[in-house]
Amino acid sequence: MDNLKSKNEVIQLINNLAEQELLTVKKIIQSNLLKYLSPFYIKEFILDNRRYVLKEPVICNVDYHDDLWIYKVPRYGLHAFSKDRQEALFQLHDEFVFLCDTFLHEQDENLTHDAIKLRDIIRQDLIKIEEIANG
Repeated sequence: MDNLKSKNEVIQLINNLAEQELLTVKKIIQSNLLKYLSPFYIKEFILDNRRYVLKEPVICNVDYHDDLWIYKVPRYGLHAFSKDRQEALFQLHDEFVFLCDTFLHEQDENLTHDAIKLRDIIRQDLIKIEEIANG
């Protein structure tokens, strides 16, 4: 019986150590995620060899929830997400370019009131759109 108790104690000790290891690994992962979850500023959006340069950087909020990277730029109502961090950021740039292509040169009578406000904000913020070389 003592032998069985010893085996059970060893198994319990191994399980406890494994739990502690998992908690340590989880803390390391969480601390590494923090550097990617801090809000940051975007000065330009780049897509398809075009650079959209802003007068002033806009804030971009980042979240990681349910295995999704979520990027939001409240000023333009942008919201992009993906399981892959780089893909989510790419989607954010793609959404900004879509807004520019859709609204920048559109006449007021073809837009809703909210679309006009958004278009005017983008026009106010955007310095230039420039072609960039493949690289």
